[in-house]
Amino acid sequence: MSLHIPSTLTRIGIIRDASSALEFMHSEGYVHRDVKPANVLLSHSYIAKLCDFGGCFTVEELQSG
Repeated sequence: MSLHIPSTLTRIGIIRDASSALEFMHSEGYVHRDVKPANVLLSHSYIAKLCDFGGCFTVEELQSG
């Protein structure tokens, strides 16, 4: 099995996609709480999708304790 390392531009795109997903979640009042490489899925064309929302909370839930 050969390892393909994406180009710098592709890696920047992956980070941008994951950041956009987090920005959207935060704008809707949610916090992911478990962002890590294992929770970012990649398509064959390196489009990143955030996953594993089991630990998500609303900002209100976190503030109320």
